[in-house]
Amino acid sequence: MFKLKSGKYYQICRVSLLAIPIAVIPLCQTLKAFPLEELKFFKEKPSITMDIKNPDKIGLPTGNEESYGISYSVENMPVIPDIRVKYVHLHSSGKKTLDRDFSYADLNFKSGTELHSKITGDNIKLTFYYQPLDRFNYDFINLELGANLLFIDYKLENTFEYKGGYSKETDTLSTMIPSLHLKVSLNPTYYLKLSIKGALPIGNKTDREFECEAEYFLNPQLYLFSSYNYSYTKAHDINGFDFKTTSRGVSFGLGLLW
Repeated sequence: MFKLKSGKYYQICRVSLLAIPIAVIPLCQTLKAFPLEELKFFKEKPSITMDIKNPDKIGLPTGNEESYGISYSVENMPVIPDIRVKYVHLHSSGKKTLDRDFSYADLNFKSGTELHSKITGDNIKLTFYYQPLDRFNYDFINLELGANLLFIDYKLENTFEYKGGYSKETDTLSTMIPSLHLKVSLNPTYYLKLSIKGALPIGNKTDREFECEAEYFLNPQLYLFSSYNYSYTKAHDINGFDFKTTSRGVSFGLGLLW
């Protein structure tokens, strides 16, 4: 037997990088003593909207968006919760003509000014979760309950037409946003896994996420996946900014279990 993501047990001869060898327990048997590790690579083409307020609210022009990322998770660790680390790099650029007067970086820009915007950023999300249905040995359904810590770090480069020339302003936005984590997974067949994941906000900072994912296993350790992800992030007074970003898109990737 092999342990898939929603399964409970597997039978395999291996030594995990995170497993502690125990001489009295045979390495080849049906058990849950070893950590289960998962590595996923993905790329997506999101649709992004981003607003800033400094002091007036304006939607930054976006377009040519792309992002790629990697996630790593470890399950079945004794006592401590399961852990998942997800890293996403995002890039977006675009231009627009201001439809009203706007103040930015102590400068006043008139309606009709052309704005060029470039956004690059890195998101790191740490998820700590438990799987309460593990003890009931369910193979068809799995549940994750826990909490997230999202670390965002964005760089904004805005170039305005100004008095016959251009004014270029660069800002950075960095913060940490906590949220609650919930994920439900179904294994209707040996080869297929379907999941719905959500992040629920805590406090005055918002990290809201919804993701549907399908995984197709080529063998017990290798699978292809596709997912649709919607995320909404909002935080107040980051380096003097009110910050909001929305992202949605489809991603494709490759996953490994060992």
